[in-house]
Amino acid sequence: MISSVERRQLHVIILAGGSGTRLWPLSRTQRPKFLIDVGTGEPLLSDAIRRALAVTAPERVHIVTTTRYLRPTLAIATPLGVTSLICEPEGRDTCAAAALGTAVISHRDPDALIVSMPADHIAANDNTWQRAVHLLACATDGTIACLGIKPTRAETGFGYLRAPEAELLSGAPCRVASVHEKPDLTTARSYLAGGQHLWNSGIMAWRADVFATLIRAYVPAVAETAWSVCTLGDKAPEAWSALPRAPIEPALLAPAAASGALVVVPVDLPWNDLGTWTAVADLAAAREVQNPLLLAHQSDNSSVTVADGWRGRRYVLVGAHDLVVVDCEDVVMIVHRDAIQHVKGLVAKLPAQGWADLL
Repeated sequence: MISSVERRQLHVIILAGGSGTRLWPLSRTQRPKFLIDVGTGEPLLSDAIRRALAVTAPERVHIVTTTRYLRPTLAIATPLGVTSLICEPEGRDTCAAAALGTAVISHRDPDALIVSMPADHIAANDNTWQRAVHLLACATDGTIACLGIKPTRAETGFGYLRAPEAELLSGAPCRVASVHEKPDLTTARSYLAGGQHLWNSGIMAWRADVFATLIRAYVPAVAETAWSVCTLGDKAPEAWSALPRAPIEPALLAPAAASGALVVVPVDLPWNDLGTWTAVADLAAAREVQNPLLLAHQSDNSSVTVADGWRGRRYVLVGAHDLVVVDCEDVVMIVHRDAIQHVKGLVAKLPAQGWADLL
């Protein structure tokens, strides 16, 4: 459990900016993944806010988003008692978002202890979650700490953190030797068999002063620009727009690991980033969600998933298996489970095909 002292010191940053292109066509530029319900019963942002409120007070929960998503984000956050929104002039990926959030918080509270988490994942919200955050917060002695999830399959859509097997088996926080992003299937299988890799949940913690030191060392342009936007506000949008997009993993976590300033806390926590339609389908199957729109011929070990049927349109699939069908008003996507990782690449090609209106 989080103690009352830690509750007073702990801030939570919710990073709410990703477009979630792997969940296209349900997730769009104007309606990104964190604002939609993918089968949990509420927008993913709501779930993230509830988990944040389980470990700190509402006034210490801060949502980092862009001006484009300010209004719908407020509509979700305000009824839950969260009103602190930190707005990027435009999205520059997770490194810049985390830097801006930390700069704003440290400007008000230089001794802040900060937990950062994505707005578009799901995880348990119970004593297991609270204990995981407690362990994470306690591991921030001069380091950035990440929650690591023991892999249960050779997943190509997640990032990984490598640490010596003996240290991982201890269950205590251990130094991260290296950071790896979304491997191919052969590599993912070797990670699973080797026992030295954990899934990177994207849930991290740091002291504001430690983060400031590390980001100045490894990503100085982001550090400088984030502080400028924090102090100058609308007077610094051009510098922000000039920043290259940079995920936090290669930009900050990888060099921090190389210098010994990154640790991983192994936890047994139900978690999923719901980054693909197969993950959404698996979630529905785990919850035994019945789909009234679907009549499908199913053989053994097969599955057909239909999402967001437009105005109750019904579907009949005969002799089909392992398909995901997503029907939106303006487009229908049918994709085999084995090709689900190609959706993001498909979205990138839409403008060239004259389909930019579907973004």
